[in-house]
Amino acid sequence: MSADSTVVTDLPAKLPESYPNRLSLGYLKDSDKYGNATVQFLSGAQIHMTPTSGIDFEQKFKSQQYGNTMWVYSLFALRVLGEALRQGREELRPTWERGWRSAFEKYGSLEGLQRANSIPSADHAAATRLHACLEAAEIATEPGFRTSLAEVAHVTLEWICDDRTYRPNNHGLMTSIALLAWHVAVERPLGDSKVKDIAVRRIIELAEKAFDDNGMCDENTVGYHNFNLRCYDQVMQLQAVEHIDEAFDRVLRPILERADVALGHCMLQDNTVPTVGDSARVKVNARPSINASGDYSLSGFGVIKDERLYLSMICGGRSEIHKHHDDTSLTLWYDGQPLIVDAGSYLYDRTNPYRVSIESSYGHSGIFVEDVDGMMRHDMKKAWPGYASRLDRGPNRNGSTESMTGSYDVPERLQVARNVTVYPDRWIVVRDTVRMMGDLKSATARQRWLLGPKVAPERLGHGHWACTTDDRVLTVMAIGAFDEDIYRAETFDRHRGWYSDQSGVKHPVYGLDFVGRGLDQEFTTVLHIGDRAVADRAETPECVLRAALSG
Repeated sequence: MSADSTVVTDLPAKLPESYPNRLSLGYLKDSDKYGNATVQFLSGAQIHMTPTSGIDFEQKFKSQQYGNTMWVYSLFALRVLGEALRQGREELRPTWERGWRSAFEKYGSLEGLQRANSIPSADHAAATRLHACLEAAEIATEPGFRTSLAEVAHVTLEWICDDRTYRPNNHGLMTSIALLAWHVAVERPLGDSKVKDIAVRRIIELAEKAFDDNGMCDENTVGYHNFNLRCYDQVMQLQAVEHIDEAFDRVLRPILERADVALGHCMLQDNTVPTVGDSARVKVNARPSINASGDYSLSGFGVIKDERLYLSMICGGRSEIHKHHDDTSLTLWYDGQPLIVDAGSYLYDRTNPYRVSIESSYGHSGIFVEDVDGMMRHDMKKAWPGYASRLDRGPNRNGSTESMTGSYDVPERLQVARNVTVYPDRWIVVRDTVRMMGDLKSATARQRWLLGPKVAPERLGHGHWACTTDDRVLTVMAIGAFDEDIYRAETFDRHRGWYSDQSGVKHPVYGLDFVGRGLDQEFTTVLHIGDRAVADRAETPECVLRAALSG
């Protein structure tokens, strides 16, 4: 479809009350009476603008160059300044207008358009830019300026509407929401529906693909499950007011209701997102925690959960979107405290060594083979093109115990399996098996435990560790012949022992690896959460010890 079917010579001077995605003024970090302003992107980078400087679209950033370029081309800074104008900050109008005129120059040239449409995350930038154009029309008065705004909006709209540029992920969802905003503000008053039809089709198709039958998102992380739901909330809020299409109520709403339940199971008891995969720890206000176990094995995720315990495992998935090198990775939280963690997200700059560490197997509490240990997911899959993983069995109860199992393999080369069983009184048994069949450089595997940022380990004996927080102790008792490797905040040779619970923030943490060698290996580790350390194996309940020793 060409956006020419809804070309208008002017944009609306007033947006509907239902218009989504208004921006906070909190990104305006500094300004003065002369109109100079500093706007901070969500990545943390800043852009400085004056009444004469406009936007430098080719500026360089010290970190996250690709991501920050996306924010520049999205005209995010002009949205922030526009919101300040709406709140009466008229001294910023010359800076806002000069910024827009530099945008007119960029998007009015073929070279500028080609550059804008080829940057990484160009769809994310286009979605934000279309919102910027609609919002700017509310505060632009000069006719020629408004005509230029409409031209930028239309070239952006045409690119978004082209199915060849559409990607079925959260960026594609953002562009579809921008199309809905265009429909209610511009298209519907003209009696047209072509843009709406594209948006509705894409949104429904994406939701049916993105969420499995149990409601779990295919983006391999609780954080992006939550982000997708926040985006769909905007769709349903628009639907409630504007009655855009009955398919949103008939088809989309049941999918989102299942996804709501899934998020309730997968978030922590305090309504925060755990640091699993590309997840920062953020508060979820719209949905309550469901303090019961959840089986989302279709999407490679399971959680054993009650009022106090949260034990998750990620293994496999339905896509590679945001997927880390994390198969078999566990997290363990108790009373809201992270005891064993996934390392989180940190930054989207894959040249950053901390990001590489956190996204690779170094940032996950799983069972990993040394040949690919420390690799990023895409590099590992290039090295092993036949690699496959799955959560074989999600949380299931057998009497007083609850267990789940995951595995991964490479045909004729490698088989790895993990079984986790939770017993009463906060006992947990983790059993890992590794079988190496050939064509590996090293017959070495590591059972990795990445400890929470407030957890300090003390060695009580071989394979026997007391990991202490402020008010409790996680005892780790490993059974078998293996080496131990303890580390924290390494930066030489390789980066290991780092954790990120907020974007751009990293914490030093302890990593504890049990290192085995041989073609066939077994790792069995007993965990216990208590007020004191388990000083001797004899304190272990008979049923737990029997399972640990015999399987």
